[in-house]
Amino acid sequence: RCYDPEWFAQTGVDLSKLTVVRPMHLEETFDQLKELLQFKTPPAVIVVDSVAAMCPRDQLKAEMSKKDFQGLFPRKMGDGIKQILPTNKSTALIFINQLRMALGVVYGNHESMPGGKALKFDASLMVRVRRGKWLTDAQPADLNKDADDDKDAKRIGYSLKLRIEKNKTAATLWDECELDFYFKGEFDLVASLVHEAIAAGLITGSGGYCEVPGLKGKLHWFKALKEHVRDDEK
Repeated sequence: RCYDPEWFAQTGVDLSKLTVVRPMHLEETFDQLKELLQFKTPPAVIVVDSVAAMCPRDQLKAEMSKKDFQGLFPRKMGDGIKQILPTNKSTALIFINQLRMALGVVYGNHESMPGGKALKFDASLMVRVRRGKWLTDAQPADLNKDADDDKDAKRIGYSLKLRIEKNKTAATLWDECELDFYFKGEFDLVASLVHEAIAAGLITGSGGYCEVPGLKGKLHWFKALKEHVRDDEK
């Protein structure tokens, strides 16, 4: 419901190739998915945003105080997935979900995802995304220091932490990476490369300085390090 065409265009989406559909309930969502997948030339990518926001038709019509719908949502999700899987031949189906806190869990992970187990079982790839540190216009000198410590700094983005939790397409599992995303709609791929190099031990340092292989002297964390890599690319 919060679709903003200006923001989508700013992040690089070609609006001439984008169609936005707003189904009323869960059953209508899967009916439209099935119809799209049966086109002679189906869409290359379909994004469902989000699983947690979908509501079964019966639950939408009934009064909440008069009926208990426990188990209805995951059952309907399972039925919908069964219908669209045989139809899909080449479309990348992306389901965005949200985390919830499971009640009554004493030990282990308290987090759960709405929609039941069918979506997890049939997914080819599951990536968990979390927000990391804020990015500000006054980057901290030390990587171990959070930009939140600088109260006068303006937030211009945040770091995204991605972890692969299921992968049927490759041997990578539980791999992690970090992406810097800016509010102007851009990802900083150079920063991601630097994060990977630090995690792999290729770049080391202490305090406010770091050592780069093949470079005489030391660089000041983290902004100077990114600029050095950008200059080296040129």
